[in-house]
Amino acid sequence: GKSSLVKAGLLPRLAEDVLAVYVEATPDETEPRIVRGLRKHLPDLPDDLGLVEIFARLRRGAGGKVVVVLDQFEQWLHAHRAERDAALVAALRQCDGGRLHAIVMVRDDFAMAAARFMDALDVPIVQGRNFATVDLFDVPHAAKILTRFGQAFGTLPPPPGRPSDEQQRFVEAAAAELADDGQVVCVRLALFAEMLKGRPWAPATLAEAGGAEGIGVRFLEETFFGRSANPRHRLHQQAAREVLKSLLPEVGSDIKGHMRSHGDLQDAAGYQDRPGEFNGLLRALDGELRLITPTDPEGFRTDSDSDPAAKHYQLTHDYLVPALREWLTRKQRETRRGRAELKLAERAGLWNARPENRHLPSLWEWTRIRALTHARKWTPPERRIMRKAGRVHGVRSALALLVILLIGLGTAGSRSAVLDEQARFRAQKQEEQDAAEASRLVQGLLNAETSNVAAIVEQLQPYRRWADPELVQAFDEAPADSSARLHAGLALLRTGAADVQYVGRRLLDVTPLQFPHVRDLLAGRKAELIDGYWTIVADARQDAARRFQAACALATYDAESLHWQDSDLVRLVAGHLVSVQPSDLAPWRDALRPVRERLVEPLAAIYRDPARGEQARSFATDVLGEYLRHDADGLFDLVADADERLFQPLFARLSAHAARAIELAEAEISRSPVFEWRDEPLDPAWTTLDYPVDHAVRKIEN
Repeated sequence: GKSSLVKAGLLPRLAEDVLAVYVEATPDETEPRIVRGLRKHLPDLPDDLGLVEIFARLRRGAGGKVVVVLDQFEQWLHAHRAERDAALVAALRQCDGGRLHAIVMVRDDFAMAAARFMDALDVPIVQGRNFATVDLFDVPHAAKILTRFGQAFGTLPPPPGRPSDEQQRFVEAAAAELADDGQVVCVRLALFAEMLKGRPWAPATLAEAGGAEGIGVRFLEETFFGRSANPRHRLHQQAAREVLKSLLPEVGSDIKGHMRSHGDLQDAAGYQDRPGEFNGLLRALDGELRLITPTDPEGFRTDSDSDPAAKHYQLTHDYLVPALREWLTRKQRETRRGRAELKLAERAGLWNARPENRHLPSLWEWTRIRALTHARKWTPPERRIMRKAGRVHGVRSALALLVILLIGLGTAGSRSAVLDEQARFRAQKQEEQDAAEASRLVQGLLNAETSNVAAIVEQLQPYRRWADPELVQAFDEAPADSSARLHAGLALLRTGAADVQYVGRRLLDVTPLQFPHVRDLLAGRKAELIDGYWTIVADARQDAARRFQAACALATYDAESLHWQDSDLVRLVAGHLVSVQPSDLAPWRDALRPVRERLVEPLAAIYRDPARGEQARSFATDVLGEYLRHDADGLFDLVADADERLFQPLFARLSAHAARAIELAEAEISRSPVFEWRDEPLDPAWTTLDYPVDHAVRKIEN
């Protein structure tokens, strides 16, 4: 992964006078860890300096050249969303590329968050200068790596032997299931191979376990509870579950997140007075099973730190989170106590998100939770909801007794009056709750990310009677270019009260991240916008970015229009697409996917034109590879014209169609022109055309 590249490929190569501080980012402790890591190596730094002051001092030359490496930075981005006033942002502004450098490593699915972070730093992202990607494996390469793992574990025939057809189908199916959008994270291959090293590599094994995702759950079950499980693992099965549970992130997040100290994990395992057994458990989870890994909360790992209390641990990889959560939930459901714990966690999650009485445990659930679970193990949210539920049920029980007494002592008329009063009270209370819920949802909508607007609009539907007046007021009062006014306008589209033309204009200036969400919410009113958008696309006086964004909208709204046959139009769109910022390429490429067949020709012209800039041709290669990923003939034509820089990305795509590629290559060879050698061949074997041709065919076959 990217961490290994930096640790093994970069840090050892730095000059001796360069101080390198390696920090694993966390949601809340990144800044203190950087400070502690720097103070370890620069003990003369004044104690009263904060992170920003320390970075400013280093920039001015205190301590020589410093490189700060922030790994797993998605942890910080997930919690902070790159606030401009964050201390870390202010500190990194001090990096000058001379005495003070910073390297930030982020997972590719946090690309937009990373782009916002760089924008907060006022640093433009320039590929090849301050931005580089570490690509994942494609599926064919992942299958090759998985084959090597199988050979190493003895589950596949060793070289020069070849897997059987059944084993090959298993490898290809597993690689495909482990892929996300055609790419495979390398650590997933290692973990998958580890989980299956003792089982036959056949399609039946994959199907029996429920696919690649199910393998993780089955591996955990067999490791701790199976008949053939290691006795040491079975001995620690309950303690291992508690340790793994304490390391899981919050419900709704698949980021490995939580970091726990040696002492915290020992308490969670119940081994407070048994350090020897706890060390055995850690050896199993870390050294043998590789489910957890040590990490240094002070920002710089050392091999000399032998104090167990100073050690911290976290899950090895995000990939483990869904399987662990599923396995732990299954085991909890097997007991009454576990089911009560799950019910409490479910209720606490609902009530924490919406603190309303209807989300409290019922009286029966509250009683079972009190009887079957240990109060000392409740989390703070669980303690709060149980206290609240106790008070509510106590009041309700008292009122119920009072009503029973009134019914027993009063006349039939008095009983009816009491019931009517109760009904009016409940109706009034429900009205107040609905109005409050509508206000809460409206405020959430106005302040939400645009990607969440559609979900909140759906939640608003039962509360429209109270929400719509607030939405109209917010739309009228918010600034014209604000997200709040845009979100209010989108929410009002269903009622017919929205200004469709306003929202349509905003679609042409929203960010690439917002664009697909606004476009999809507007789709029901597209008939009112299509003609205006075509007018904008055709108007050369309009801003180029605005014309391009209108074309991206029309790619979805009017993909069958004859306008797309206009060569000038498609050249305009293709030319702008290859000139966008690197972080914007994928969103706009996906927006134009419905008209990709029209764009292939102008993009291919850019790809083949050596006079175009390096970035434009590289972007054209990326887009063509994606648009033609299932078209072997189209990919072959491009590969045939590729230069040495652009060959590899397209050849990797073509390799997925090896059989068709070989047919096309042999056909091309058969049409090769007759010519006369005027120079002696460099290799005596090259006396005919057959030698290089056979070599090329073998390369495709391999």
